[in-house]
Amino acid sequence: MRMLFNMFQFITYYSQNVTLGAISQTTGTIENITSGLVTLGVPLGALMLVIAGIVWMVGGQNGPRLAKGFILGVAVGLILIFAADALASWVASQASF
Repeated sequence: MRMLFNMFQFITYYSQNVTLGAISQTTGTIENITSGLVTLGVPLGALMLVIAGIVWMVGGQNGPRLAKGFILGVAVGLILIFAADALASWVASQASF
């Protein structure tokens, strides 16, 4: 009976400390990655918008068409980055036990 009790204690300890620690580390890593994407994505998006403006002005007849493609790409990219950050934050808040 004592051996069964010790085994139960081990399983309880393992499930509470090791598994939850792995979940916390995983969600923390994902949050760090997405916050890094936001940190890099916003300045790069702003830079691409400046480049799109320059292409629009000096690109001749094809300038506006090319610049609109740049602007659309920046908008989609920023939406994806912010959506990934919001999703990672939501999953991390739901994963806490």
